[in-house]
Amino acid sequence: MHAIPALPRGHYIGIDISQEMLRRLGTRVPGWKAGGTCRVSLLHQTTDAFPLEDSVADILCAFSVFTHMEHEDTCRYLRAARRVVRPGGRLVFSCLSMDTRLGREVFLDSAAVDVEMRWRNVRNVATTRDLMTEIARVAGWTMTGWYSGDDAAITLPGRNTPLAFGQSIGVLE
Repeated sequence: MHAIPALPRGHYIGIDISQEMLRRLGTRVPGWKAGGTCRVSLLHQTTDAFPLEDSVADILCAFSVFTHMEHEDTCRYLRAARRVVRPGGRLVFSCLSMDTRLGREVFLDSAAVDVEMRWRNVRNVATTRDLMTEIARVAGWTMTGWYSGDDAAITLPGRNTPLAFGQSIGVLE
């Protein structure tokens, strides 16, 4: 949603597995579009098959996507995303990295219960920078940037003090 104002003549495509999240975004988009010319499309997607043409996106963002996927499914998603991102385009993602406070906390909470209990709720998966780099490489990407979720590196509009995001952020080309 926050990318929409930065795309005055672009096309923002919001994709989510949750129809409720898409509905919520849909109710907020009109306020962001006031006076803007950015086209907005919202798509429901429940598999790793993107309902998009080849090479249509300059950038794809996957925030709090890989935090809920097993590593093998992350690889499948990244392979599928390779098709829709233009040559020279990027994919920016967040993940729960084990070298952060939040990533360790989520991992230890998950390790405290048996596998059956873990799968009764929304799955939270912790990872490492090295593993995400290798998964990306196997899927046809190169990791070009990494920002630890514990580092105060995010500056929000209207705020002077950078904040820590909590989840780590990777940039792929």
